[in-house]
Amino acid sequence: MDRRTFIAGTTTAVALTAGCLASGEKGSDDNPSNESDDDGADDSSTPLSADTQSYAAVGGDSVSGSPLEHEVAVIGGDLRSPDAPLRVEVTVTNTSDDTLTYGERRSTLFWGSRSENGFTLLPELDSGTTSSIREFDTEAEYWVATGPFVTTDDYQVGSLEPGESHSETLSVVVSHREDPPADPPGEISFSTKFRAPSGVGSAAESESVSSKWGFTLSRDAETGSYVADGDAAGREVPLQYSVDAVQADMRSPEGPLRVEVSLTNVGDAVVHYGERRTALFWGARSEEFVLYPDREVPADRYERDPDTGLWVATEGFGMTMDYQTESLEPGATRSETLLVLVQPDKGSVGENLPSELSFETTVTVTQIGGESVDDRSTNWRFSLQAGAE
Repeated sequence: MDRRTFIAGTTTAVALTAGCLASGEKGSDDNPSNESDDDGADDSSTPLSADTQSYAAVGGDSVSGSPLEHEVAVIGGDLRSPDAPLRVEVTVTNTSDDTLTYGERRSTLFWGSRSENGFTLLPELDSGTTSSIREFDTEAEYWVATGPFVTTDDYQVGSLEPGESHSETLSVVVSHREDPPADPPGEISFSTKFRAPSGVGSAAESESVSSKWGFTLSRDAETGSYVADGDAAGREVPLQYSVDAVQADMRSPEGPLRVEVSLTNVGDAVVHYGERRTALFWGARSEEFVLYPDREVPADRYERDPDTGLWVATEGFGMTMDYQTESLEPGATRSETLLVLVQPDKGSVGENLPSELSFETTVTVTQIGGESVDDRSTNWRFSLQAGAE
């Protein structure tokens, strides 16, 4: 028997898992006529063909942290030595078993990163370029930037094989148009933002999220030298999505295909986010299909098409216009069971289902730990993908 299996997971590079979950198929091999022993069966429903459309879910486990790991070390020089500026080496390593990409590549490696007390990190490029962007100020006795540090405006992406690392050597100099301090500061802190996979294993590795990492250079009072101390990488948006198929058959006579989307606070402080309903995919659309929240939609708002066996919304789903927010305690999860229905204005889809349905939404964090933050938004999507066994 040739059956098609569908996978629910994040949309990029999700491995397809073969399996048969034909929960809507009547009868069995012992009952080839497909006659049901259940007297309450719906005789008006069209029996499913052998090419059963079923759905399964992978990648439902929530995975926090990123497999892109930063390290930093001081490798020589001094802020006020005419021989060479203070230099640090920043290294990023792929700690997963799969190739990963990250971006923006130069920002991830701290090109042009500035501290709050007036210092900038400049990459050590070819000798001509490096000498043109920094110099030793003999009057102030500090290494300084000769002008604003500018890069091209294209978005560059880096790629790392499993276990591979990339290192960047950077000079610590006084920022352009900043006055050098009278004495070297006790600490100089830098941070950067980057996007990389949220985790490893199953579908989580394909979910790119915004993260932030930083390090501090601390000056030894006795020797005057600096040592580097890096932070643990943290999400800029400390929320983790996961998805699972609850009812796996698109054409089941028992009811529509259902997926459960969950949103978890993987941080260590209370997170306030919105818009609450759209964050959990209320009304999200793909092709001719739409997601309706199961608990909000009465059963008389959708029906099974007797010709195709698909479940169709009989009318649109409206939401109030107010912007609703929600809060999540550390480790807490909000889940929503969603019905996958044919949109009411699309008519009959026909016998052939799309090979993939992709749904996307945006979630915005407005408060972390009771403190207001600049709106931090991220997009997340999942797909239902077709495979074959």
